[in-house]
Amino acid sequence: MDFLRVFVIASLLVLGGASNATPDSGATSPGDMAPVGSDLIVGTWAWTRQSNRCTEVYRYYGDGTMAVISGKEVTLGEYEIASQPNDAGRYKLIDTILVDHGGMDCGNSNVDNTGESATTYILFHESGNAHWSMYEPTGDIGFGPLFRISK
Repeated sequence: MDFLRVFVIASLLVLGGASNATPDSGATSPGDMAPVGSDLIVGTWAWTRQSNRCTEVYRYYGDGTMAVISGKEVTLGEYEIASQPNDAGRYKLIDTILVDHGGMDCGNSNVDNTGESATTYILFHESGNAHWSMYEPTGDIGFGPLFRISK
């Protein structure tokens, strides 16, 4: 498991390229966000849970596949994102976990999520360097901001 985690992290960094992006986009709440285009999801994004300071890294590839590192858990999956935002400016994103390699995630769970799907609504910051993942098409409940690490 440790080798796999190191391999996936290294792959995300190498394939993602280098970036000087920093979490200083000015995004602090969902009200600060504005849609700028669904193609902006492609790249590497990170956020840190305030409750336990655990960082999750999301890598979205242009071919609709994705990889997520959450604590010691590594998952591989696929996603679909709407080409246009809804009336609230959010892009519907559906992701499905194809392989869960196990380990304790940032939510303190070690449940195997293989085969599970989740729907979130992505609200991009106007800079394109941050977004929020909201649980409903409208409303303020979700998590973020996630900051772009690389394209």
